[in-house]
Amino acid sequence: MKSDQTFDFHGRVGLRVQTENSYAADYFGAEYGPASGPISAKLPEVVLRWTASGLPRRPGASYRLKIHKGLARWYYRIHFGTETIRIEATGNKMAVPMVHHMLVHGCLRYLCSWHDTLLIHAAAVAHGGRSLILAGSGGVGKTTVSSLMLDQGGPNWELHADDYVFLTSKGHT
Repeated sequence: MKSDQTFDFHGRVGLRVQTENSYAADYFGAEYGPASGPISAKLPEVVLRWTASGLPRRPGASYRLKIHKGLARWYYRIHFGTETIRIEATGNKMAVPMVHHMLVHGCLRYLCSWHDTLLIHAAAVAHGGRSLILAGSGGVGKTTVSSLMLDQGGPNWELHADDYVFLTSKGHT
């Protein structure tokens, strides 16, 4: 069963995941479920092709081998453009989240930057048409603080973003 999932991030950038691997399909579906749907026309996109086999067992032929902490192992190749970035990768089960964080995130940020948008790892809440961005390293409590603000701040507070915040020069919330 081949999966071709598409995710549209606020009309700024898209992600297409092509795979026959059910774990990889489920992982990206769970991670980006709220953004699932067709990618807007002419939107820059990252295309991840995750295969179960078929790539070389040794680095070379323009593929690179990455081993993270001895557990996650994968081969990958990236084709860069200003409108589309293609990532071809294969690896073990533990490599799926690593490819997500180490390759897909970086490529999404790169494409956003080409289109006057800054993608940052943060949470954001909105009140009265203005956003409060909570930036910081992973695990420091951005989501917890934004949840507490929503819970204690009253009905006029709303969640703007959790984990990914897109900033533009337009200043819209």
